[in-house]
Amino acid sequence: MVDELTAVFSKLDVLGQILLGGFLISCVIGFFAWCAVMMTATLLPFNTVPGAIRGWLRLNPLNVIFYGDLLTPRGLALRRWLLRAVLIFFGALALGAALGAAALHA
Repeated sequence: MVDELTAVFSKLDVLGQILLGGFLISCVIGFFAWCAVMMTATLLPFNTVPGAIRGWLRLNPLNVIFYGDLLTPRGLALRRWLLRAVLIFFGALALGAALGAAALHA
């Protein structure tokens, strides 16, 4: 495995190595953003006003994301963190795809 990686890195020029490094960094950022999404999405249903999750909301308690009036102030803060983490995740995904494609053509 290490020999294969050194063979790949030796074939790339400096620009390709920089692009590949950026791709790997965006993968790490995407991983941590995904972890933040999962953590906040798990905590969000536990920060609703009492009796907020009734009826069809019981089928998927994460639907309270779209109803701010059902959330406590801490729930609203968690929702902001969740939406930011989702944007960061998709941004890292797009950046990683662009850098990976550019590294392949460098």
